[in-house]
Amino acid sequence: WTTLWLCLLWFLASFVYYGVVFFSPEYFVALGVSPALVTVITSVAEAGFLVAGGFASLKGRRISIFVGFCVSAASLLLMGWSPGSSIVVPIVAS
Repeated sequence: WTTLWLCLLWFLASFVYYGVVFFSPEYFVALGVSPALVTVITSVAEAGFLVAGGFASLKGRRISIFVGFCVSAASLLLMGWSPGSSIVVPIVAS
């Protein structure tokens, strides 16, 4: 059962990751952020993998995955509750 849970978790994490990666530029541009700054934001976000790798080496994989998912959830909640978040529904619905 552990393998099935891990496969499901991996699939869901990848699904959400690619959804956020492809959607976030449209989201930030719709909020009025310049496309150049959007590129910088997404590039810096990708550098988080280096931090995660170092954190996993220090604290172990289980705690690093847990912390990573908690930070991701908090980030998505902040994106959803941002002042211009009303744009989320029209983009997803189209």
